[in-house]
Amino acid sequence: MKSCIKQFVYIALLFVSAIVISSCSDNDDEINGNGNSENTITPQGGVLTAFNGNATFTFPEGAVGSTVYFTVNMCLDELETNYILRPLRIDPEMLFDAPVTVTLKYDEMLATSPDEMPENICLMASIWASELDIYQHKPCGTCDCSVDYEAKTISFCICRTGIITVEKH
Repeated sequence: MKSCIKQFVYIALLFVSAIVISSCSDNDDEINGNGNSENTITPQGGVLTAFNGNATFTFPEGAVGSTVYFTVNMCLDELETNYILRPLRIDPEMLFDAPVTVTLKYDEMLATSPDEMPENICLMASIWASELDIYQHKPCGTCDCSVDYEAKTISFCICRTGIITVEKH
């Protein structure tokens, strides 16, 4: 009987530890904490920053029809991907009424490769509705990226939310 109780307590502790670890990693990846005004974009436009300025989303006037609270999280295990940067997920799911400019720093926390970007590299950004679409190679949209070697950033536009990936073209 004591053995069963010890096993139950051990399993319960493992379960609680897993929940705490999972919730901590989700909170670390959210943009600027909960409730900050940087998370909210109005029809007048605005700038959303994530991951200590490593990701910037510039919304022009009219990109959203009403005030929207956005979250940005890293997704997919970086060891499972061959992307230039760690994939990001922006929620809630929606189409924009005007293209939103995305600028990502490639030499800091979003990097999956060495800090330097090869000269004259052609990069493509893709937006995906779900991780399943990524595994099935079904992007919702793609676009070419521009690289600013001096600022160490990659820029492109998106017309919807979802999972954003950047890879060699």
